[in-house]
Amino acid sequence: MSEPELDLTDGGRPARPSWVIAELADLVTVIRGHAIILESVLPPNDEHRADLTALIAAAERAAAITSRLVAEARAGLGPPPS
Repeated sequence: MSEPELDLTDGGRPARPSWVIAELADLVTVIRGHAIILESVLPPNDEHRADLTALIAAAERAAAITSRLVAEARAGLGPPPS
């Protein structure tokens, strides 16, 4: 399975960093959500539970970091151009 091509443009123009950060935040949310669902159906003594717990913890850390980055990017944008 090939990786989808990542489009870092907005209509042919380079994307704003805030857009890229928000897109990353969305992806982290999906990964975390799927991991939590999988954790809920995994038997308590499954051999992969520790790996899944580590994945959820990493996704939560990534979510916190991207949330901070989104806030910083928005603060740095200033008012929209008129």
